[in-house]
Amino acid sequence: MAEITARSVATMRKDDKVSQEIRPSQLVFSFPIGIPGYPEVRGFQLVPLGVEFGPYLALKAVGDDYPVFVVVQPSAVLDNYVVDIDDLHEGLLGLEGGSANLLVLLIVTLSQSDPCPRANLAAPLVINLDKMTGFQVPQGNPEFAMDHQLSVAFRDQARSEILPNKN
Repeated sequence: MAEITARSVATMRKDDKVSQEIRPSQLVFSFPIGIPGYPEVRGFQLVPLGVEFGPYLALKAVGDDYPVFVVVQPSAVLDNYVVDIDDLHEGLLGLEGGSANLLVLLIVTLSQSDPCPRANLAAPLVINLDKMTGFQVPQGNPEFAMDHQLSVAFRDQARSEILPNKN
């Protein structure tokens, strides 16, 4: 069984190797068994939402009329989140016998009455960036809620404000 901490996964920041080689909008992942609720949808593209959305991204299904999920990397919103990958998913992700460049994403739920979304800690998406393949990996930790309240607002216009010109 593999264990991954939020700090050890790949991120999409400017200074990262991943984003220097591939822009987030070019990342298309294969989910061979789909995502629960959408088993027929196999390809997803990671799309930035904009500066005002901070760490949140969109995971958009490839094709028309397919779902778009709002996602966030755990390291951007949580401390000490650890993902356990069982033997089955370790094999499916191709992790046996070596290290892989992984991306962990949490699916978030938005609310019109609350600026801070809720994240599904119980079933993160784990993506092997070397193979561009991902799976939703259920967690056995009973402390991981499916609707964990995050403290980072989904949209904050102040994030996109430009500093005044000092002329």
